[in-house]
Amino acid sequence: MSTKKITALLLAMTLMMSCSSLKKGKKGAENIVIRYINMRSLYSYLLKKDEKAELLRKKYERLEEQIENDKLLLLQDGNDTESIYKRLNSNREKIKSVADEEELHKGKLLNRINSAVKKVAQSAGIDFVLNIGDEVVYGKKKFDITEDVLKELELLEMRSNPVSR
Repeated sequence: MSTKKITALLLAMTLMMSCSSLKKGKKGAENIVIRYINMRSLYSYLLKKDEKAELLRKKYERLEEQIENDKLLLLQDGNDTESIYKRLNSNREKIKSVADEEELHKGKLLNRINSAVKKVAQSAGIDFVLNIGDEVVYGKKKFDITEDVLKELELLEMRSNPVSR
């Protein structure tokens, strides 16, 4: 298990223990509201709907296929190896560029998810939102706000798309 996951798990456990120690009616104690989401399903949902992510993925796959074909050509006799090596290097540079562009785009998608989570949390009076995919081992379904965040993502998308006239 990575250090990041261990740290997140310890944070979640500490948070849960501190919340369970609060007693109703105790002066100065506040009711803390904790919910969880499934970040992986939210992210997959956005990736499937996003045209640019799909185009980048296909471009990346085409370049990988071209690289593999060129590698096979290098193994055959009688081919112009110099031009194949040039094409290989060019495609490797292109694939790195596409990968960098994919990472930037994925960051934008994650920002959209974070905005939706924040909006849902604020409107529902939620203090903490945990990711069930990494830190939460168990959570009752009634505390899962993934569907609410999906609805908010849809609303954000509708608000950001230009209206056709």
